[in-house]
Amino acid sequence: MTPAHALAPHCSGSTTLCVPQESRRGRRPHCIALTARSPCVCASASATRITVVGLGPGDPGMLTREAFELLTSAPTVHVRTATHPTLAKLLPPTTQVHSYDEIYEAAVTLQEVYPRVVSHLLDAAEQQGDVVYAVPGDPSVAEATVRLLREHAPGAGVNLRVLPGVSFIEPTLAALGIDLLPSLHLGDALDVAAAGHPGFNASTPALLSQLYSKAVAGDVKLTLMNQYPDTHEVALVHDAGSGTCASVEWTPIHAIDFSTRIGARTSLYVPPLPGGSCSWEAGIMDALSNSRDDLTGPWAEGDPTHNDAAEALVDAATAVADAVDDTGHALRDALADVLVAVALHAHVAADEGQFTAADLLAAAARKAREMQGSSGEQENEPPAVPAGRGYVVDDGIEHTD
Repeated sequence: MTPAHALAPHCSGSTTLCVPQESRRGRRPHCIALTARSPCVCASASATRITVVGLGPGDPGMLTREAFELLTSAPTVHVRTATHPTLAKLLPPTTQVHSYDEIYEAAVTLQEVYPRVVSHLLDAAEQQGDVVYAVPGDPSVAEATVRLLREHAPGAGVNLRVLPGVSFIEPTLAALGIDLLPSLHLGDALDVAAAGHPGFNASTPALLSQLYSKAVAGDVKLTLMNQYPDTHEVALVHDAGSGTCASVEWTPIHAIDFSTRIGARTSLYVPPLPGGSCSWEAGIMDALSNSRDDLTGPWAEGDPTHNDAAEALVDAATAVADAVDDTGHALRDALADVLVAVALHAHVAADEGQFTAADLLAAAARKAREMQGSSGEQENEPPAVPAGRGYVVDDGIEHTD
């Protein structure tokens, strides 16, 4: 009898471990490459395949040669959105284009879109055997459907191949004249718009994609002003890499939603705040990162302990109570002393192996959620998905209006 887990040297690549698994096409092996640590399906003449290709930011000249050859030779191309400018400039007139724009138009929320697109693609792969799926930019940058395909294609007996492309990031950095290093936070404007706080360190520059409407820009503005001065200069980058001349529009945060050029290919660059960080953990803890013996000021004598930090915390809390009616900076400075005392507690705890500053912040976030009447855990119930497929629904990514 063949064991349930059998080595299958005939699979492409290095030795793979194959596990029999049911799919809608019958019993097929699910193979995991032992060296690559990634799922694959044993290659055979009848194996179904989805090839995902990146369309780049909009200029056909930025396509890789492999992507160009695939797109111009495929008889049928499935596209997440037919509005991408590369398609009209590149595809031969004989190419059949199957767009998923109708799913966007019929959906009430973005969370409904991506599982349905993936369901259609897997069904098409079963029926056609080989599917070419084109997405904006690079398939591995802010593309929810590709993440879902990576998760569910192996279980459906479909081999997934991903051809990299140029994302919006590279031409945007070129338009701004900046480098990705030493640090750059990459985020989704939709996530920032839905949050009460930006969620990234103000001492690090940030680049937000998907600022595709004035409504999104207005919500992003309100979130950013919880961390940055409303006069902080930011840059709206329009049409980077689209084949036309990219434009960079500098404006204070409070005015970003007044731009008349915001559209599907707009991103937002947020320079770092001068003079340090607004992040409690990254700013204060970095200032206390040296040995406790090297600390100065009130901690110059001896090796500070939790008792020393607690005494400072009581003094700071008393100063807060005394300053609540002050119209100057006394309340701000007293609260700053509270944070410094709490930071010293975390520093001592980390040195003694009790907990870290990250543990402390996680506990504070949990308690804050409890104050809002929720349990300490995140509760995200995914909506129903078609055809009984158990897809995990991701947040909306790269929606084009």
